[in-house]
Amino acid sequence: MTAMVLLTGAAMAVLLVGCGSEGSVDDASGSASATTGGAPAQSRPALPPPVQEPDNEAVNAALLGMSQAQAEAAATEAGYTVRIASVDGEGRAMTMDYRFDRINIELEGGLVTRAYVG
Repeated sequence: MTAMVLLTGAAMAVLLVGCGSEGSVDDASGSASATTGGAPAQSRPALPPPVQEPDNEAVNAALLGMSQAQAEAAATEAGYTVRIASVDGEGRAMTMDYRFDRINIELEGGLVTRAYVG
């Protein structure tokens, strides 16, 4: 019984470590995708700061159409962390905890198609 509990705990730790890499930029150059895709920043509404009751419509409008790198930079600058919820329709494993200072983004072809707080 004790061995089973330890094994379960070890498996959970491995899963949690894997979740920590979500939201990382896979672009080897680190800069090419930051300048491609999406409309110019000046034509977008401002990303609201993290608050207990977020305005998901405003968050989505501010990030929609940006590249992953652009969205991560804008969200980080506004005080959010970013989690990738899906890529090209493939959902990612996510925890069920709600965080008002985290934006989940869905990507299609490298561009944000949906962004929401949670």
